Amino acid sequence: MKTRARDEFEAWASTYDRSFLNRFLFMPSYRIFLEELWAWRSQLSEPFDLLDVGCGTGRCVRCWQLRR
Repeated sequence: MKTRARDEFEAWASTYDRSFLNRFLFMPSYRIFLEELWAWRSQLSEPFDLLDVGCGTGRCVRCWQLRR
């Protein structure tokens, strides 16, 4: 089972950034999450830790950095 899952993710990796799911499912969910995070944290000045638990693209953190 692990080998099959790994193989499927490996096969998807080369096209992930151009994927239909990425554009229409993942990116909108990142945007909504970041809007909520921004609403919650924008008035607070102290730093905080944010763990981007995803597929290793770092897109969520990059979007947050652009917003700041």
